[in-house]
Amino acid sequence: MTFSAAGTILVFDGKSPNWADLSPGYAYAVVLANQTDADITAGTFTIQQAPADPDDRCKPDDTKWADVDVVPQCDEHPQTAVAPATITLSPEAPLKAHSQCQYAVPCVAQFLRVVATGGTGVGVFIVVTRLRRVSW
Repeated sequence: MTFSAAGTILVFDGKSPNWADLSPGYAYAVVLANQTDADITAGTFTIQQAPADPDDRCKPDDTKWADVDVVPQCDEHPQTAVAPATITLSPEAPLKAHSQCQYAVPCVAQFLRVVATGGTGVGVFIVVTRLRRVSW
């Protein structure tokens, strides 16, 4: 038996210049998808965030896009530094054919996008789940 998730998620094309509004939900994931017949072995994907535009809370302030910083957690090496949330594909760490990887980082702003350098063939999607009750 299959159960539908229709009406319980929002999915956005998250590759810049497109973006996702995370505010309708409590949880999200950035998904890199490879729907090709070959491993993808090159590409860099940086997660960026922005607050709402002061004149229109339903879209991002385009002057405020910035890389999301990943802050080291308590169990990491003491010399681990804050760094941008970046996913790098390589021959040693490819995105396998017909697969996908999912990522999230804590404490992001209302709007999110992914800036891709290379990575031809990679689809970038942002999924928002645990939807709040909203009225549009």
